[in-house]
Amino acid sequence: MSISESRVAGPKMNEMRLQGLFLRVSRDLLSSTLIANGTNYTTSSLIHTAELRNLDTGAAFYFSRHDQSTSTALTTTQLTVTTSAGTILIPSTGSLTFNGRDSKIIVTDYVFGQNNFKMLYSTAEVMTWTTIGSTDVIILYAPSGQSGETAIQLTNPVLDLSSFPNISSKFSNGLLTLNYITGGSQLVQIQNGNTNLAVFIMDKATANTWHAPVLTQSGTFGNYFSIGSNATVLVGGPYLVRSAAVINDTLALAGDLNGTTTIKAIVPPNVEKITWNSQLLTSSKNSSGLISAIAQSSFPSPAIPPLPTLTRWKVSGSLPEISPDFDDSGFATGSQTTTNYTNLPVLAGDKVLYSQQYGFYGGNLIFRGHFNATGQETAIQTTVQFGFAGGYSAWLNGVFLGSSQGNSTVSFTTDTWKGGAANTPDTFRGYLNEGGLYAERVGAHLPDFPDASWADGTPLTGGGVKGAGVNFFRTTFDLRVPAGIDMPVRLSITPSAITSNFRAQIYLNGWQIGKYINNIGPQTLFVLPAGILRRNSTNTLALSLWSLDGGGASLAGLNLVSDGTFETSFQFNDYVTPDYADQAHLRPAAIFDAPM
Repeated sequence: MSISESRVAGPKMNEMRLQGLFLRVSRDLLSSTLIANGTNYTTSSLIHTAELRNLDTGAAFYFSRHDQSTSTALTTTQLTVTTSAGTILIPSTGSLTFNGRDSKIIVTDYVFGQNNFKMLYSTAEVMTWTTIGSTDVIILYAPSGQSGETAIQLTNPVLDLSSFPNISSKFSNGLLTLNYITGGSQLVQIQNGNTNLAVFIMDKATANTWHAPVLTQSGTFGNYFSIGSNATVLVGGPYLVRSAAVINDTLALAGDLNGTTTIKAIVPPNVEKITWNSQLLTSSKNSSGLISAIAQSSFPSPAIPPLPTLTRWKVSGSLPEISPDFDDSGFATGSQTTTNYTNLPVLAGDKVLYSQQYGFYGGNLIFRGHFNATGQETAIQTTVQFGFAGGYSAWLNGVFLGSSQGNSTVSFTTDTWKGGAANTPDTFRGYLNEGGLYAERVGAHLPDFPDASWADGTPLTGGGVKGAGVNFFRTTFDLRVPAGIDMPVRLSITPSAITSNFRAQIYLNGWQIGKYINNIGPQTLFVLPAGILRRNSTNTLALSLWSLDGGGASLAGLNLVSDGTFETSFQFNDYVTPDYADQAHLRPAAIFDAPM
């Protein structure tokens, strides 16, 4: 994925940024038409190409990849393109190289910049272009070590390549052709009469570190490129650039770092200074308008404490409903005999027990059935319908009868049914946040729930659940992360033996953030979302542990892990949500139940 659930940018984020920057400046592509496609565009039949062309402007976009998209072969070829100068086989020297599972977008008759420069073709891909000061700047990239060829229509170009041994040029009949080998970044300045052009050639790994933040303009849509602003600067190095502004002679950047970083930027002529997250950096600027500075990272540092360990658990049983003496008068009565749910299985008995018909839509559900025995009963038959990962446990007068998981059908008939968990009092977090477990109904998953009367225990080995049933665990921890630091945190569960059949629900500060099924999996890492995870006050972690086996169950391990540490300009705030005290009057009085 491009950005993980824990907000960490992955390799796909780089590709998304490269494509996004290209698409937002390549407006001819928006109204282009598919002309043809196939393997006949290239000298190698291993490469498939689709030609898109803007019939109004003549600009064309050749999307090329391996004909077999799963191919890992390295293939060299040449591409036949149709341009305003005729049909050309490109590159004229060297070749196009496709790594395994690679693709390229080759442009022809591509117009860019305020001076409307026309690039007849380029075998290196376009990342973006912009105008900075009076200079039109275009960034081209290809994987490191590959050859590239770019031809631009100019009248009288003047350029100095003495500093670039990997770049050569020739000019003929109004066409400047650059041939190069990619590696790092190479900024070629070209003067063409009274106009200025800069061609920034990069390898792809370097291009992945460059950004083109919009310079915000006035108005409602001032942050939106092409709608409220067309002004950008080009910034290389940072993990993330959130914003950029030119204030007098200073480029003010805000964003995130994942370590000490050299920041480079192409800036307007008047800019001589650079700040990062409001801190002035020592910088230098060369004659090409490239300003450089080092943003020092402040970590690793003793100021960032290690993640806390999860200890000092409180535990209570959470299945008092199995007792014959449990008062279920507050439960909904499952007495309906007709239903409009025609897409559900045929009723197995005379009562409709589809949970949604009574307002129960998620989480664990508790059903209590009553019948008058005659003394002749030898078995109970139930019909339970659920999906692949479904499961249930059954008790009779407090005696465990058994459990089942997966696709299962058993039949059951009683005179009356009671169900609990509808009409949750927590309208802020929503009715899907909690289910029908006793601990959920009384609010034990919420911060500040009074658990002083609960027993000390642990969900880990040596604790957990001793037999079939459900225990509910609570603990607290403090996450003291300094301001200006982003530390994505996840909860890590170490799987127990696959023969151990148990399920867990995880709550952070009252929010259900995940479910874990030990014998099915596969998720063992659960993101603790920023905002729900409190930086400025104590966090409450709660979990239900449901053992489906008479032998009991426990977690093999449970700890907090970090996905990295980033210096950031983002201001984190703890979400203000109703805790237990705000809902206590809406919930049943909590009674401690001995752990199972």
